[in-house]
Amino acid sequence: MKETSGPAVKSDVRATRNKAASIEQILDTAEELFSCHSYDEVSTRMISSRAGFSLGLLTYHFATKDILLDAVLARRATMLDEARRASFARLPASPSLEQVFDAFARPVLDLMTNGDAGWRAYGRLLARMHQDPRWAALLLKHFGAVGRVAIERIMAAEPSLSLETAQRGFTYALSVMMGTFEIDGLLDLVSEGRMSGEDISAAYPSLLSYIVGGFQALAGYRLVRPQPLSSAKG
Repeated sequence: MKETSGPAVKSDVRATRNKAASIEQILDTAEELFSCHSYDEVSTRMISSRAGFSLGLLTYHFATKDILLDAVLARRATMLDEARRASFARLPASPSLEQVFDAFARPVLDLMTNGDAGWRAYGRLLARMHQDPRWAALLLKHFGAVGRVAIERIMAAEPSLSLETAQRGFTYALSVMMGTFEIDGLLDLVSEGRMSGEDISAAYPSLLSYIVGGFQALAGYRLVRPQPLSSAKG
């Protein structure tokens, strides 16, 4: 049997580590750029230049920009999915609606405030992607399963909700969450500087109350019945 020499093994280990480090640097850079600019504004050349690598190395690891975006999304999606499932597992036997949605939403807040700096960029990236219908299928691929668990839990906590109403409410809730996590400066302007959108921890209690109140309204507690929309006059 052929013996493996020590120097050769060490060289292979270094090469593997260098490859992993290069991939992480590319993903970190792409995550930051995609979170600050639209997908169309960010080029692979821009990412490779900012990361300090050749375009050829980037395309060696990620053949297209779509594949790179998928990899950026997948890297933290697994961790977030696990955090949410663990949060659901800690719920009491008959949780309230507030407890259920808190179990779904708080892991994002915790990771964005207590995780590494990339989590803030990841939160902003998710918010951007939620606004673009091109990425609905990709988001569903990574977050659809835990989203279905959340809807089931919400309906169990509030039996008055039909499946259709719970699904509508869930999409509304996601929009409110993503609007908060995008940190777009709107709150700063509306409050004339008295509040900062950067402080998502301060926003969370009112965010949770707003979403829970919305689900309760949809369940019929305070159902709003708007007047029919007027037909456009020719």
